[in-house]
Formats: sequence, C-alpha cells, structure tokens
Amino acid sequence: MRKGWGFQVSTWNVDSLTGRAGEVVEAWSDRKVDMACVQETRWKGSSCKFYETKGQRHKLFWMGDEERSDGVGYL
Repeated sequence: MRKGWGFQVSTWNVDSLTGRAGEVVEAWSDRKVDMACVQETRWKGSSCKFYETKGQRHKLFWMGDEERSDGVGYL
C-alpha cells in the first residue's frame, strides 16, 4: 500500500498497440501505475478509447500519423 501523495508514472515502448492494447492496460493496472506514456503506438490518426479491467476504467489517448509508422499515447 502506498503512503502519502505518491504518483506513479511509467513509460513503455510498445512497438504497436494493435491487438494488444487491452493487455498493456491490464499490465499497467497490475502495477498500479497512475499515468503511463507509450511510444510507437502505430495507430493512425488521433482519438481515445476506454478499457475496463478489474473493476477500473481507463482512458487511452493516442496521436499517430496517417502511415502507421509511429505515434504516441498516454493512459
């Protein structure tokens, strides 16, 4: 159990969220990460999506280019 006003931030080079975004969100939830930043999402455009895991709701924002070659996001 964390004490005080701790805030846990994580970064992760995911090398594509396609087909594994739920798995990534669950890993962050297990590690009790408050905010996570991802590199190389490889998703087109920009938007957000909700994920639910273990009774918690998470919101993933991302921004990519039109060619799916890179992109970043945060949860």
